[in-house]
Amino acid sequence: MNDTRLSDTNYAGKDISFTYENGWIDGLPIACFDRDNFEFSEAKSKFDYDRFRYSCPNERVPDLMLPDGVPVTSTDILGKTTNYVLKSTVVRQMLKPHATTASCSDLNGAPATATLPTEEDIGELDLAKKPATSDEVPIKVEAGQTKAEYLGLPKEDA
Repeated sequence: MNDTRLSDTNYAGKDISFTYENGWIDGLPIACFDRDNFEFSEAKSKFDYDRFRYSCPNERVPDLMLPDGVPVTSTDILGKTTNYVLKSTVVRQMLKPHATTASCSDLNGAPATATLPTEEDIGELDLAKKPATSDEVPIKVEAGQTKAEYLGLPKEDA
């Protein structure tokens, strides 16, 4: 489980409860992230007004990453339940410093024998022409629907 958490908090054997509503997950444990030194720490929490409140001196980030395939159930206000299987659509990647590479003093640049590319090596780039007016930019989608001429259908059939 070490690779799915950012702080040094050990969640082994603990029940983690979260809520899922309208595509959003809430209630996962929180870690504090310090951008000055790229370190993570456990967020201090307190139970306040029927929910946990977290205190971080810097940025707050979820401390756990749920694996794809976690089953969840959403219940609407009328009591109808819908079952889902979670799959990530966005993943935020956070890098943790490694104790042996906390300093960059051991890093070396390119070898002295390395040959860097020159402008002549790259050559001339063949870029597309920038449209001069908005009339030159085709609108392929209107109100979330692909326009008929881009589907290969006659306009009157759309």
